[in-house]
Amino acid sequence: MATSTSIFFSVIIPVYNNETYIIRCLESVKNQTWINFECLVINDGSTDSTQELIEATIKDDPRIILLNKPNEGLSSARNYGMQSAKGNVFAFLDSDDFWESYKLQQDSELYLSNPHISLTFCSCKTINEKGKIEKYLSKPYNNNPLELISENSIISSGSGVTLKRIVYEKIGLFNLSLRSFEDLEYWFRAAIHGFKFSYGDLPTVFIQRNSKSMSQNHNRMLKNNLLCFKIQLTLLNAHSEKTKKVNIYAFKRIKGVRKYTHKSNLFIGTKTAVLMGYELFKFNLRSIFPTNGLGS
Repeated sequence: MATSTSIFFSVIIPVYNNETYIIRCLESVKNQTWINFECLVINDGSTDSTQELIEATIKDDPRIILLNKPNEGLSSARNYGMQSAKGNVFAFLDSDDFWESYKLQQDSELYLSNPHISLTFCSCKTINEKGKIEKYLSKPYNNNPLELISENSIISSGSGVTLKRIVYEKIGLFNLSLRSFEDLEYWFRAAIHGFKFSYGDLPTVFIQRNSKSMSQNHNRMLKNNLLCFKIQLTLLNAHSEKTKKVNIYAFKRIKGVRKYTHKSNLFIGTKTAVLMGYELFKFNLRSIFPTNGLGS
């Protein structure tokens, strides 16, 4: 039976040129009531004062380790952190965001109460550039991988997710071909392999809303939405999921493309929705004719 001393978190924080928020992020980790953790800060080739600020903030806390690497993007930095981690549970935290002091405590209690779960997530609060805070609720999740086809909001921010090392050992690293939606693809891959999620009732994460952040790059989001969708359908085909059920969730995803479509990229948004529909069409054909080589 798991005990409190059997859970050791490896907190993984990728950071690139984030001198504005990195200290706040690190202080929230240092202030955790659950003290059985290490924190790996992956400096992904920052060129501003981020590295100096990190070094000054962590100098008196040996639990926090700075790892420097060339700039290769968010997924690469997370992968580097997982490959360097010593813990049996990984916790992800983006450097813009920060945690309540009881974040790891809540996650540890979820694992201790149910040895069959392998991932945890929670509701969050958003904070805009003016400091206004709003609650952002995750949606109920019934451990049905198809729900992760329709949208990612059920597990909110990657900064709220923790997962056992056995998940990483089974499904591997984040997909480097995705510059966004990489988290959705990873949670989906875990779900399709049978790993179970558990939800923490308390919102323990503050998500920083930044008008200059990657999530505001709508063209990039559209491109990666399509690529992620294609990867997910390929995995579903390999696991022989029922076509009718997949279609129900997939159509919700295609309809949601408008979230990233605006007047400035109306053509790209429409094209993305059409291409996603085409990928779903190929999925249906593969389900009917599994050996015809379509979509290769």
